[in-house]
Amino acid sequence: MALLGLLLALGAEGAGAEDDSDSSTGEPPAATPEATPTEPPAHVTPEAEPTPHPTPSLEGPGVVKGDPDDDQTASDESSDEREPRSPVFDRPPPAPTDLSVTTTTLTSVALEWTGHFGVERYRVQYRGGRTTSWTNGGSTTATSTTVRDLVCNTTYSFRLYALGDGNTWQVAWSGVSETVTGATLSANCTAPGPEGLTATVASPSSVRLSWTAVPDGVRYKVEVWKTRAEWTEVGTTTGTTYTVRNLCKRKHFFRVSTIGDGTPYSRTRYGTPAPHVNATVTAPCPP
Repeated sequence: MALLGLLLALGAEGAGAEDDSDSSTGEPPAATPEATPTEPPAHVTPEAEPTPHPTPSLEGPGVVKGDPDDDQTASDESSDEREPRSPVFDRPPPAPTDLSVTTTTLTSVALEWTGHFGVERYRVQYRGGRTTSWTNGGSTTATSTTVRDLVCNTTYSFRLYALGDGNTWQVAWSGVSETVTGATLSANCTAPGPEGLTATVASPSSVRLSWTAVPDGVRYKVEVWKTRAEWTEVGTTTGTTYTVRNLCKRKHFFRVSTIGDGTPYSRTRYGTPAPHVNATVTAPCPP
């Protein structure tokens, strides 16, 4: 029993000396790290991860390239100080292609072409006959149009320009497209009536008519409305004036029509007359 008591006493003394040694260092005991939960508590709803934006597929200035997870790309995407990226291409749009003539009439030609993305509208120009300068035929947002009010039996040339929309391309006109030709129909191609027809009393029994020449017109027919309710030819001229004589006291009506030389207007048929005019003479009528 005495031996057992001695051993217990020695054990208690050693334990006390070990505790004193740890406390004498002045360092706190190392913290035991807490276990990291692998899942949130049941009552906490995890935040949904943001859906990454697709990378633009366009080529050109201002287009972000690279993997969405790349650090540099992510930095660029999150920056609020980026410069505007419009338009994508810092130049006018390409010129339209595949311009072609689809249908023609006596006075019109229909066109179609292939356009490009980012074009606001297209401008059509034409020239034909004996004209060497280009005329604007209007603009359209579609890729087809019809140019009207042309001269029959005439060959025309057509071309196009495209205007950028300011988003994809600069707001500027493109280069010119290829040129195509198309001819208006020749059947029943008659000249229009002259413009500017006027009637002036030249004497108590005569009226002088004058008008503006019709391009490509070679002869003009003058008619008077008779009491039998019909138009009667009183003469022809190659000039732009004509005096109708031997009229008597009343109001008279006159009209003038044109015939061509075959290029482009018919040389055998007069066209639609100009709107008629009138004048009143004072010479007494025969009994």
